[in-house]
Amino acid sequence: MNAAIAEALVRWVVLGGAIAAGGALGAVVRGGLLIAATTLDGARARSRATALAVLLANLGACALLGLLLARTADRSGATRGALAQASIAFATTGLCGSLSTFSTICADLVQVAQARRFRLGTLYLLAHLVGGPLALGVGLSWRS
Repeated sequence: MNAAIAEALVRWVVLGGAIAAGGALGAVVRGGLLIAATTLDGARARSRATALAVLLANLGACALLGLLLARTADRSGATRGALAQASIAFATTGLCGSLSTFSTICADLVQVAQARRFRLGTLYLLAHLVGGPLALGVGLSWRS
């Protein structure tokens, strides 16, 4: 195996491991929010709390991603070291990626539609579609 292939494999393993570790952390945080929401008494309270937990996870991930992108923007044109690349992959693709998932929003919207609660579904969708970019923008504005 030549040196370039070996280097690419090592890079792939390091970045993949960082993404997996960040993904595990994001999944635990998201799961914790959902577990907390489902401990409430009453189906309606659990449904509302679960929807709020998903919204908080998604908006929080957007704000965190904006912050991370703002702080890691390459202003000098220099190449990042392996540790910096792994840290960015851990936090952005791993942590933020697993904390926020579009599939959960879709599943929630189908359940709301099946319950014929269209106004609530519209508000929920707008909260994500408008709130997500706004939260990302807030995160981007937190430059050091």
